Amino acid sequence: MPGPTPSTALELVRFRQRLGAALGTWLAAGLLLVVLLPSARGAHEWIGSLPFWLIAVPACALLVLQREALAARLRRVQPRPRRARRR
Repeated sequence: MPGPTPSTALELVRFRQRLGAALGTWLAAGLLLVVLLPSARGAHEWIGSLPFWLIAVPACALLVLQREALAARLRRVQPRPRRARRR
């Protein structure tokens, strides 16, 4: 199976950027709702816990969307384990 062409790769990057912006907006709006509206801290009979859908879901989705960048940052920050010398 051939790899993605440059045009589809560019479309994928643009899609991920738009999705990241939408998830960031959803997370910011959810945080504001939970902080400012006491009723947003409760549960709804159809969808369950509102803070889960307003904060946890978009935060997890952003982490998954940015997993490669986060992993690269962690690799730069974490010290590499020293290997034992052979004698």
